[in-house]
Amino acid sequence: EEKRLQKEQEEKQKLQEEVRRSSIKAEQAARLLLTYRLELEKRIKERNLKSESSVPFFVGESQDKDIASTVEEVVADEKVPEEEVTLVVDEVLEQKGAISDPKITIDDGAVVAESPVQLDMGSFVIPHPDKVSFGGEDAVFVKGSTFGVFDGVTGAEKLEGMPLYSKTMKTEMESRIGEKGLTIDEITDIMTTAAEIADSDATGATTAIVASITDDGYLQALNLGDSMCCVIRDNEVIARSENIVHFFNCPYQLCEYGEDRPVHGTKLDVPILSGDMIVMGSDGLFDNISEKTICKAIRDLKYESSEFISEYLAYMAQEISFDEEAVTPNALEWRKNGIPNCVGGKLDDISCIVIRCS
Repeated sequence: EEKRLQKEQEEKQKLQEEVRRSSIKAEQAARLLLTYRLELEKRIKERNLKSESSVPFFVGESQDKDIASTVEEVVADEKVPEEEVTLVVDEVLEQKGAISDPKITIDDGAVVAESPVQLDMGSFVIPHPDKVSFGGEDAVFVKGSTFGVFDGVTGAEKLEGMPLYSKTMKTEMESRIGEKGLTIDEITDIMTTAAEIADSDATGATTAIVASITDDGYLQALNLGDSMCCVIRDNEVIARSENIVHFFNCPYQLCEYGEDRPVHGTKLDVPILSGDMIVMGSDGLFDNISEKTICKAIRDLKYESSEFISEYLAYMAQEISFDEEAVTPNALEWRKNGIPNCVGGKLDDISCIVIRCS
């Protein structure tokens, strides 16, 4: 009996030791993976890129967790020797597409993405019901890696026979932009030149938001007014432009006699990862549908083109704008500013741009 008990005790200790070793190896794998990812992110954030035309690639946070879990399972289940843990990490990363689509290599301390970011871009505009005859006052453009929305101000005085300020801004900016991504400073300079021309050649007023994806994989946006640009990652908004207003319902705007200029606009600078979706729109879009609703729609339409999604979101906003009982983002803002129990959609021009990054 003593020998039997001793044998059971030895087997139990042996099993515990195996479990302990597997656990240690799994932790080592997880730590190694984390170190690998942090170092990769650190180098890319420092923009230590060897090729200016290359754009970094990341997997999302949810995929990182999936990779870490897979590595732990492989190491624990297959009792991987300590010296082979690195091979398991690299193999899992490649299987999950984290380093092969597109390839990321580390060369002389620099991270190099061998494939540039690909942009699927789409836009759609729906004029206010009372402005259908002349196409509304919103204007949008998408060119190369740059895109923008100009929301014509309904209440601004307009002279008959002159082009609208918003549409002149769109035309002038589009004519001065190439295929290459722009920095915020470059956007500001081009927008300032366009505004000077619109001051003399156009009538009315407009808010303005223009963004560009730079060659090193950053979204840079300049916003003057209450239109918005947001980045959606893993089904949630992780970055958004900031509105700039003089007071509630009076956004900054460009016009001939106003003091608001592009240099006064708010700025957004955020790294773009593969799988990100960018949504830009006038207040006619974001006043009628919430960010949560937009994220859900994009998730449900993940296999559709950006052109289709932009049209879908615009028509969704239009439908809600006619609903007099809807609790919209615009209604909630009015509640905060002295109109209790405010409900209903907001009739307006609706502009939407959607961009898928891969």
